[in-house]
Amino acid sequence: MSISYRLMTQDDVELVDQVWRAALMPLMVTAAIPPSPRTEREKLTDLARFRHVVSTDPEGVFVATDNARIVGICQSSRRGTTFVLSRLGVAPDHQERAIGRELFSMARSYASDADEQFIFTSRDPRAIHSYVREGFALHPCINLVGRAFDIGTASSVRPGSSQDLDFVDAVDQAKRGISRRIDLQFWFDRETNVLIDEDGGYLLFDDKRLLSLCAITEDIAERLLSTALNGAFGLPPIEANWIVREQKWALRSAIQSRASISIHGAIMTRNVEHFVVPYLPNASLG
Repeated sequence: MSISYRLMTQDDVELVDQVWRAALMPLMVTAAIPPSPRTEREKLTDLARFRHVVSTDPEGVFVATDNARIVGICQSSRRGTTFVLSRLGVAPDHQERAIGRELFSMARSYASDADEQFIFTSRDPRAIHSYVREGFALHPCINLVGRAFDIGTASSVRPGSSQDLDFVDAVDQAKRGISRRIDLQFWFDRETNVLIDEDGGYLLFDDKRLLSLCAITEDIAERLLSTALNGAFGLPPIEANWIVREQKWALRSAIQSRASISIHGAIMTRNVEHFVVPYLPNASLG
């Protein structure tokens, strides 16, 4: 075995996607999550996400190779002074060889001068142990799965479009203090579903999965999440995850909407004094 490490390139993306999916499969089996085939749209979306981060953060994405075969992948990003590690995986036949540890070290170098650091992780105990040893705090998350249930729709909530980019970016800046317009543009270019609350909030989702939610107040956030969990405007009910205990408003939405509630992974943090509330992050881009 001759393991080497380098930056990921656009030419690597399809092989990186295969390694990432292979690394996830044993974790899904352990968690008793039934595997389901990806649709062609889901596959294209996953590849597009990898390509996007290679373009925006070329110094934050890495691969491990064994005689030119990609056997490990790591994806991280920086937005302002915030660092996000969203994907780190090793091919099943190359695990327990410290490959993940080295990839993590490379990502940490990319995060060296970041003020706040976030890691979105599965329930893999090995990964969680590693992150805790490195000084990251553990924040367990819940997962919500909505279902069609008529609770009515607030008059301030409407379907959005790419024409709302300025509005969405302004909400982000007002609540989070940073702009991620480059990521918002990526989602809008892919015709992501958008819900807008005219009072100051937005929700993005794609193929029933919530991508991000940000609002000025908890009342606005509750309206948006409840609307999406119940499938208003002829859209399917969504699934929302990465919800930490600080986002109590999201639990209120789940109860009002009769959504199912389960445990889902964890967000690990370093140098983070508090979470932005109300806000539901994106696992790839924070």
